[in-house]
Amino acid sequence: MHTVHFMQPFPPVTLFRPKSLIRHPCQPQARNYLAVELVRSSAASLNNPTKTTPTTTPAMTAAKYAFTKSLREVRFLFCQTSEQSAAVRSFITRAYPTMKRSNPNIPILIREAAGTQPKVYARYERGTEKSKVLEGLSDKEIEDAVSGLVQPTQ
Repeated sequence: MHTVHFMQPFPPVTLFRPKSLIRHPCQPQARNYLAVELVRSSAASLNNPTKTTPTTTPAMTAAKYAFTKSLREVRFLFCQTSEQSAAVRSFITRAYPTMKRSNPNIPILIREAAGTQPKVYARYERGTEKSKVLEGLSDKEIEDAVSGLVQPTQ
């Protein structure tokens, strides 16, 4: 009978990075810092539901971002540094926690890529997609464009 000796593995390596920056091997290399901050802020707002913006009430914000039942996902594409995407970044930073709190089961994807034209896509059941270009729009116009895509038609 032969005895097989296995080599001892190297000691485990300790990573000195926050858990939010450790990525899964299938994820792309680029870090999505805005999305990480939005997830943190929405988690904090979910833990503190009484915190609202001073100009709106919780009932108003819930009604404003009530998505249609046929909606399957909302996807924002924009550049993380360009001036043409600044209004989109401020809109997402302000509105994401409210949208996510009102629609916890619908994915709201945030895709940042250098030089990307700001757009919003809404994917509905049966694979139907609609999109709107958000370049050059103000914060209020972006809100109206997104609301037009995600709210049920009357």
